[in-house]
Amino acid sequence: SPILKTRSNSFNFLPVKTISPQELLCRGGKGLKSLNVARSLLAEMDARILLCTTDTGDFTDEEIMTIKYDEGQVYFEPAGKDADIDFKHDLVKLTLWEDCDACAHRDECPGVFQKQAGDIFAESEGIVEAHIHGLSGSVLDVGCGTIRYRDTFLELLREGRIQYTGIEPNPEEDITQTGMKILRSGIEEFEGDTGTGAFDHILVLRSFNHYTDLRRALRNIHRLLAEGGSLLVVDNSVFAVVRPEGYTPVAATADSMQHYHTYGAEQAAKALKSAGFTVREIHPVQPRGCNQWIVLCSK
Repeated sequence: SPILKTRSNSFNFLPVKTISPQELLCRGGKGLKSLNVARSLLAEMDARILLCTTDTGDFTDEEIMTIKYDEGQVYFEPAGKDADIDFKHDLVKLTLWEDCDACAHRDECPGVFQKQAGDIFAESEGIVEAHIHGLSGSVLDVGCGTIRYRDTFLELLREGRIQYTGIEPNPEEDITQTGMKILRSGIEEFEGDTGTGAFDHILVLRSFNHYTDLRRALRNIHRLLAEGGSLLVVDNSVFAVVRPEGYTPVAATADSMQHYHTYGAEQAAKALKSAGFTVREIHPVQPRGCNQWIVLCSK
């Protein structure tokens, strides 16, 4: 398959003005029907409601509508940060008002989004942690980065339950002393130490949408996975970021354009089936949850 250009997996909504009660008229926004519904939203911030708009060229109106309403992946970033954003600590989930969600005219106005309390990652992260903690045998972590679940892997290594190999095109540190083997490689060209069926379990933790050649990557993962082995794929869907008042947009950088795909759970599952995997579980993003999706497969 062809090599794709990178694209962003997020886009901004910028505040335009404060909406008065006369303009809003009701919790359905009857006074705002002249707006482009996809490219506008109303954000409830303390005692005010801000009209926010986006001029993104990375996503179509239809895609934006899906992100806002069907998947509910809208967040507020209060500090105006452009880099090194910690999703859990720097972003606040915004959820469509229940009245707006149930309104017969929902698709005719931008809708009002309010801050959502609680840990939106708990359920999804619990699924991932439980799967990793239950592993035994040889494990390949594809695109391991800084090894997000390091403490769990180290516990399994100390107990002698796993042998860990991570591959990363640009590893940032040497951690061989921990018993982890880290190799400099992308999955597209990785051969593996013992060839076909070398690993009992393979983990693709937030690297799926970064593959330059997805078909080639999945073929290689299928080759490397042992018969009866498990493949866990975890990644993030596209999300919208409501910026604070006074925020100045900056040009996209290489760091913000690292995705070659913006697949969700269903798209990923279809690609995995085409590569020969059996899909066991699909956990798509939910409107009141985080933007993390999960697909569990076997061979």
